[in-house]
Amino acid sequence: MAWQFASPVRWIETQDLLFIEEAAGGLGVERFVEIGVKTSPTVAGLATNTLKLPEYAHSTVEVLNAERDAAVLFATDTDPEPEPEADEPIGEVAESVEPAGTASAAPAPAPLAPSGAARPDDIAFDAADATLALIALSAKMRIDQIEELDSIESITDGASSRRNQLLVDLGSELNLGAIDGAAEADLAGLRAQVTKLARTYKPYGPVLSDAINDQLRTVLGPSGKRPGAIAERVKKTWELGDGWAKHVTVEVALGTREGTSVRGSALGNLHEGALADAASVDKVIDAAVASVAARRGVAVALPSAAVPAAPPSTRPR
Repeated sequence: MAWQFASPVRWIETQDLLFIEEAAGGLGVERFVEIGVKTSPTVAGLATNTLKLPEYAHSTVEVLNAERDAAVLFATDTDPEPEPEADEPIGEVAESVEPAGTASAAPAPAPLAPSGAARPDDIAFDAADATLALIALSAKMRIDQIEELDSIESITDGASSRRNQLLVDLGSELNLGAIDGAAEADLAGLRAQVTKLARTYKPYGPVLSDAINDQLRTVLGPSGKRPGAIAERVKKTWELGDGWAKHVTVEVALGTREGTSVRGSALGNLHEGALADAASVDKVIDAAVASVAARRGVAVALPSAAVPAAPPSTRPR
């Protein structure tokens, strides 16, 4: 750390020269680009924090990292298409859903939808959803245990190492630098902030990808199923969209962890640990679909066409 921060020699004076307007004796640069890896935007981070000081309140300097902000530098970034608004109302979790703490109970059979019934609209997996998943992973909590008034500071109990690691992971996952006030913001404010800043986020980023793949390889290994089996069942059997598949994949990864949550009850609200066979995998996927739907207040049922018909009776007449 001493070498890292001492390398930019006379950094305070250098910043003053770069960022102060020409009329005041500075160079008045408009864009500052750090040539370095996106996982450690050291000088860009220092410059960003400097520009937050009162004396730079009116500065319009753009601070970029060559790897992290390559799309901006080479003008290949695009604004995302607006997401269509879902018809279904977003409400509280249905009371009929079994509490998440009963991890040892086998998932109930999925309800059936009438043949030919319309399927629910797709749901996006955005930066706010990624933030929630990262917090649950890092803090060893279930998503349903994270409150709207929680903050990264409160969830990590003020432990600087845990807090800083979570902030680094969040920035890396969303391809952002330092997020102003992220540690102290309540969850509602943080989700709104990252949604605005990471408009082009596409799941999953590097942090969630590694965590999800590691967990699913462990959980699905004995069954012979691959992680892609989750999206396949969600899209083919449940006839739901890509966004549902992303949410359910995260739900399975989070809901099959072993151990106890820091806020009580088992982490594996779907199933604790490895799944022995394909039938067990399907049951957990179905339970994950129901969990995602309940959290979003959306009614969803398994299409009746997806359930094999009973064999004809062979009883003699």
